[in-house]
Amino acid sequence: MAKALGITMVIEPVHPFIHANGYIHTLRHAARVTSRVENTGICLDAVHLYWDADLDDDIRTYADQICMVQLADFSKEAMAQRRWGRANLGEGVVPLKPIVRAIDAAGFQGPYESELLLKLPHDECIAAARSSRLWLENLWRETAS
Repeated sequence: MAKALGITMVIEPVHPFIHANGYIHTLRHAARVTSRVENTGICLDAVHLYWDADLDDDIRTYADQICMVQLADFSKEAMAQRRWGRANLGEGVVPLKPIVRAIDAAGFQGPYESELLLKLPHDECIAAARSSRLWLENLWRETAS
């Protein structure tokens, strides 16, 4: 159906912590599925995949199957309370810089999405979007140096 419609359906592996939302938890597992199904790709969400010890290798191996990248951080406070919670880029436990650098080094040219704007009041959304932009600009500046 996706092929007939000219679209790509995207699989997003989810962190095992929220296993009730899906059974695909690694980039490698998602790649096994997308390699067998036409017009599918992978959404690499850094919050969901940062814990995987094979992530860097899998990014290099399966970069051609990544369609989009979602960025957010995992709140230290939420983790300490054993609950799911996002944080601004660079303010949580996710090693975002190395992940983004690995994605870039693998040749990814697709879109990045800031995914921490969920359910925030308008003013906080604007502040979070600005914070994300500044974080990314600083990372690109560091990478270019």
